[in-house]
Amino acid sequence: MARLAAQAELGFVPTPIEVEDALLSYVTAPEGFAGRILDPCAGKGVMIGAWATRFGLARSQVYTNELHDGRAEACTEHSAYVLACDALKSLQGTVGFAQFCHLNPPFDTDGLEEGGGRLEPKFFRRVVEEGKWVQPGGIVALDSPQDVMARQECRNHLARCYDDVTIWALPAEHRHYREVIVFGVVRSAWRVGKEQKDEAERLKTTLEGELPILMVQPTPLYHLPTPKLAKKIIWRDASRGNTVIAQNDVVKGGGAWASKRYRTAARAMDRTTPAPLFPLTKGQAALRIADGLINGETVELDGRTVEIKGSTIEEEQTWVEERETATSHIVETHKIVRRAPHVATIDGAGPGDDIIWGKIPAKH
Repeated sequence: MARLAAQAELGFVPTPIEVEDALLSYVTAPEGFAGRILDPCAGKGVMIGAWATRFGLARSQVYTNELHDGRAEACTEHSAYVLACDALKSLQGTVGFAQFCHLNPPFDTDGLEEGGGRLEPKFFRRVVEEGKWVQPGGIVALDSPQDVMARQECRNHLARCYDDVTIWALPAEHRHYREVIVFGVVRSAWRVGKEQKDEAERLKTTLEGELPILMVQPTPLYHLPTPKLAKKIIWRDASRGNTVIAQNDVVKGGGAWASKRYRTAARAMDRTTPAPLFPLTKGQAALRIADGLINGETVELDGRTVEIKGSTIEEEQTWVEERETATSHIVETHKIVRRAPHVATIDGAGPGDDIIWGKIPAKH
């Protein structure tokens, strides 16, 4: 019944308010902390609001997302940047813009149309590994059922991405899904190979044993890092857009073609037409000129210097076909429009001869 209730609420299982004091005691921020914190599955924003109070942050330093529209509206009390989108598909954020993340994803299984599997590890990877929204040295607090956290894919994530991992069980009276809280410090470079495998095995042993109970800490175990400079912070729903938004993007930033990535790709695609290995036929020369490849070249024809200009013109061709059948006489009119190369020579006295379809006059 508890699982069905959670599914009805889009997987919403809030962190029990009764453990708030204990949870907050694990992490502290330096005096005058001017960083940013995020919660991509914020619920009503109560927990991330409590973390903000713990760190002495204003609403403008809190970034939230919640799929449920009503709960997202409630988040505005705690955060100035609230989105209501699918965090796995649509949420975009600047790399390394936050120093702390509270992540309590839906306790559920993804649909078969999305490939199946548990949602929790998908959210873990999306936020930390793919989005990289938490800067190296930042702290992540993960909330998940213990049996899910013990799965290979979750242990691999923890082993790959964090240092100083600690795992704590919620008190029995609040542990309806056997929840655990995992704290970790985001690494600057992911563990790989044997190092990752050994760490994953260590975590397996820890999760199979008896876990310590989450309780108030006399001294915080984790300290938030100094924020890295971020010139521009992106926090947006990539699935939302209209012509007005697109026009504003063009006015402010020049559009996609003004981006560094686009310009780099365009330069890579720029190719200079190589010189022909053999002399061109008259038709080939006319086509190259019409294509603009030799436009503006100066040549000497019949003892006079001329400039070559090339373009294309539309030609309309019409023809009639007639045929007899046993009962009638049929007349069909056909029409096509094609773009034909048009090449002209110009000298000081004005336009010279025209060349159509490579039929160069004999005097040339």
